[in-house]
Amino acid sequence: MLSSCTSLWNVSRGKLCGLAASMSVTFIFAMVSMAQVPPLVTFFCRNCLTFPFFLSAAVCSNGAAIFSQIANSWKLLLLRSVVDSTAAGLFYTSVDFFPLTKLGFISQTQPVFSMFVAFFLLREKPSLFQVLCAIGAMCGAILVIQPPILGFPVPRENLHLSEISSVDEEDEKYLEMRLYAGVAVVVSGMFLFATGSCLMRRLSSSGQIHWAVVAFFQSGCGIVLSGIALVVLDKQMYLLHFCFLSQRLAVCALLLGSVLLQSSMFFCLKFEKSSMFSILLTSQVLFMAAADLCMLGTLPSLNGFHFIGFGLTLSSILALFVAKHVSVAQKQREDRLKEDDQANADLKSSEL
Repeated sequence: MLSSCTSLWNVSRGKLCGLAASMSVTFIFAMVSMAQVPPLVTFFCRNCLTFPFFLSAAVCSNGAAIFSQIANSWKLLLLRSVVDSTAAGLFYTSVDFFPLTKLGFISQTQPVFSMFVAFFLLREKPSLFQVLCAIGAMCGAILVIQPPILGFPVPRENLHLSEISSVDEEDEKYLEMRLYAGVAVVVSGMFLFATGSCLMRRLSSSGQIHWAVVAFFQSGCGIVLSGIALVVLDKQMYLLHFCFLSQRLAVCALLLGSVLLQSSMFFCLKFEKSSMFSILLTSQVLFMAAADLCMLGTLPSLNGFHFIGFGLTLSSILALFVAKHVSVAQKQREDRLKEDDQANADLKSSEL
């Protein structure tokens, strides 16, 4: 009985960590939506809290070696931190434009942008199947967003129920422009995140830098960039809101979610392939809808096109991830067979 439980735990622990990472992403977005301050203010405070945590982790793990690691890769490290921090700030801002349910499905198109950026930066040519999955995912995202330029009605999710009956033409133009602004924010964030992922691959390929060094450097860049943005947008006075206990508790919960996300990602990638981790992350679409309903108390109005878009986006991305996972597993199996054949051949030659 004990051995069966141990084997079950060994098989499922990586998958449980992947689901925990997906839940952490949802929790972070829900806390940003619930905070009574602009998302950039929450992003600034979150970086202020995570910076000393990751700095302590980097010092405890590497000691004085962090200075040599930064000196050897500071240009690429700085570029990646600026790009990733900007992308994270845009993702935080996106909760002002879309409900979590829709945002969860739109964010699933991230691999499409990663494929596009990797083609230009890393010269990775996608297969025909990947291109078809990307087209399906983008078509699904369009059905989820439903832009009025294609004949869809203007979404009214940013108005209270009491105001919906009194929307005039000027309000509809404002909501339409707000929708396009939200799309621009999400698309820019996904492009920058894909660029940061490619830069991270180059950074990690050297094997000379610890993940905690990357994390604290990114938090530091997030503090600087979000602080500049708050001053430029004249929103720095919102920081005084965190003198209230409820806001301080919200930021502490956000810190807890961020730490849980980083640790869950680390242990999931330790026990599972990155392709399986990508598959597990698609579960956040379910957690996002649950957060809309249970934590925020609202669920956006949906029509048939939304559900078609949901299904098309999720099925295309899942097909892309599953195909990648199968190909990686098959390649590893072939490599093991080659190693076994080589070992048998060496054994026979030694016997002769």
